[in-house]
Amino acid sequence: MPAVRTLSEQTFPESELKLSTLAQILISQQSNQRRATAHTKHRGEVAGTTKKPWKQKGTGRARVGTRRNPVWRGGGIVFGPTNQRNFSKKINQQLIVPALMAVLGSKARRGEVVEISELPEGLLLKTQAWLAMLGGALDPQSNLLVMAENYPDVRRAIRNLSYIKLITAKDLNALAAATARKIIFLPGALAVLQGRG
Repeated sequence: MPAVRTLSEQTFPESELKLSTLAQILISQQSNQRRATAHTKHRGEVAGTTKKPWKQKGTGRARVGTRRNPVWRGGGIVFGPTNQRNFSKKINQQLIVPALMAVLGSKARRGEVVEISELPEGLLLKTQAWLAMLGGALDPQSNLLVMAENYPDVRRAIRNLSYIKLITAKDLNALAAATARKIIFLPGALAVLQGRG
């Protein structure tokens, strides 16, 4: 069995971030992941002719320029949502690593961050082998497995487990760390993370 050790909060450098600043960073990272998928068609996008339905004067009816106008059935939507909306928010790049360290330090204080010092010899390409290796280190609901670099074989072995998410140490961010109940560092990942600071 591999050696699994719980990391202390001293492992992660203390950051003097205010709680409000950390909250802003987490909200900004959530906003940057948001995509505008809801879209309604305006009068220029709906199907239909642009021919004037009847002449302007002399019929006694209200004047109309096109059947695609918003008043008519089948016409365009005036103030509906469009896919042109931009939800992204600017994040101060100097605060990204301190925010991550603040989240990891808080989780380490609660004993939710562990490191696997070495992997057993042999190929670990099977899902059952990974489950047997991780054993009691896993949370039954949500885990974040941090790798030193991207290993496609590991991704293939883990992808069937919905409660384990894989991420590389250079891609680890405060939001991913905050939303996972347990964070597990594989060999070499912690050194890559500390090198980011």
